[in-house]
Order: sequence, then C-alpha cells, then structure tokens
Amino acid sequence: QTAIDKLIPTVLEVNLSQLDANLTALVGVAKFPCPENMTILSCFVSVTTAPTGSSAQWDINVEGSSILTDKIIIEAGEYSSLDATTQPSFSDVTIDKGEDFVIDRDAVGATVAGQNDVLTIIYQKR
Repeated sequence: QTAIDKLIPTVLEVNLSQLDANLTALVGVAKFPCPENMTILSCFVSVTTAPTGSSAQWDINVEGSSILTDKIIIEAGEYSSLDATTQPSFSDVTIDKGEDFVIDRDAVGATVAGQNDVLTIIYQKR
C-alpha cells in the first residue's frame, strides 16, 4: 500500500437487516472484524422504508465499547441519517485490523419501524 492509497477514503457498507423485514431494536444486529487498520472519517445509516412515529437509532461498538458519543439517528419520516439534526460523533476513530465491530439497533420507528437498514462507514487506511 502506497502513501497515496492511505489518502483515498474507503467505503465499507454493511446490510443490517433481512430484505423487506420490519426493523426491531436489537443488540448485535451485525458483528464483523475490522478488515484493515483504519481511521473512521464518518458514518451514516440509510433505509428503504422510513421510520415513522419516532426516530430510529444505531450504535457502533468496537471490542465491547461504543465508539459513538452521539449515536446515528434517522429522524421520523427520513430515509437516512445524513440530514439528522444531530450527526454522529466519535469517541474513538482509530480501529485496528481484526478488532470486532458490533452494531446495535437501539430504537426503531414507533408507528412504522422502518426496513432495510444499511450502515456505511467512510474511513482512511492507516
């Protein structure tokens, strides 16, 4: 890997739910090892069916601890967290290859839960 490779952001996308199934609040909706040493730049979640009645919320844990100070939120009626009033913020952005990511879905819409959530993590190799 060259110095230039380390400057180009990389995208990691993870499907968090079964296709067309209603979302449920659940600890450990996905677990996977970090594929390489990374510095996280940003993250967001998108859905194909928006939550309604209340916001949906996700957390990212690494090696058993949350790395988010402000969690990922999709506001009611929205399809991604990109426009949320409060954007996710990180307490830790340096993740080592092989460390375990565990994604929690902390809340779903109260009227319509939402469907087909996908987590996108944008990072730089280090």
